[in-house]
Amino acid sequence: MTTRKTSKQPPAAKVGALPDREPMQPLPAWEALAPDGMVDGLHLGKELDELLRRYQGGEHVALLQAFKLCSYFRVVPPDWVLFETGRAMTLYTTAYVRTLDEAFRVNRAKGEKIEGTRNTIMLTQGIRLAVAREHANGRAIDPGLFDEIGEKFGIAASTCADLYYGR
Repeated sequence: MTTRKTSKQPPAAKVGALPDREPMQPLPAWEALAPDGMVDGLHLGKELDELLRRYQGGEHVALLQAFKLCSYFRVVPPDWVLFETGRAMTLYTTAYVRTLDEAFRVNRAKGEKIEGTRNTIMLTQGIRLAVAREHANGRAIDPGLFDEIGEKFGIAASTCADLYYGR
């Protein structure tokens, strides 16, 4: 009879198993971050309300933007984001739709210049953040503010306001 040699090496990890680590702490609700709703100069509640308004108006990419915003600030998304994201994922994972684009009802227009779109999105986000920070410091959102911020971004005050207001 032969005896099996015992190895002092730890057993091999299961394929796909997560490494041992500290358990994740639950994410706070966005409302719990700050009594006034301000997070890093951004009024998260107002931003999420605006994204909901845009989503309900048919701008379905607003759902993805709301999810991204909550992920960035590491907060639990509002119920509408969770429900609509779950709905879209169910449509896709149960094969009611062929693509995630269909599930989330988003797509890029045929012939869209992606680089120009990306630049506009990044510029708009920079403007919205700059306005939010200035407003949090007591500045009124007025033509003077758009003139000042527009100058920093190298654009006209009217273009700055149009991008801020989504026109």
